[in-house]
Amino acid sequence: MVRWADAHPDYQWAPRPPGPPFVLEDRVAALRQAITADDEPAVLIAHSAGCIGGLGGRAGRCR
Repeated sequence: MVRWADAHPDYQWAPRPPGPPFVLEDRVAALRQAITADDEPAVLIAHSAGCIGGLGGRAGRCR
């Protein structure tokens, strides 16, 4: 992921919460804050099926 981030310095990255262990509610709160900080549409990219499953169900709740 570091190489991808280096290749796209104009992208904004959500802050990583402290951990492990990571608390799902903390991660969702960090993503919500990052998404709502800008008026532009956000694109979330998950690096694994666990991330998709864990965050996917909450995506519709963040508007």
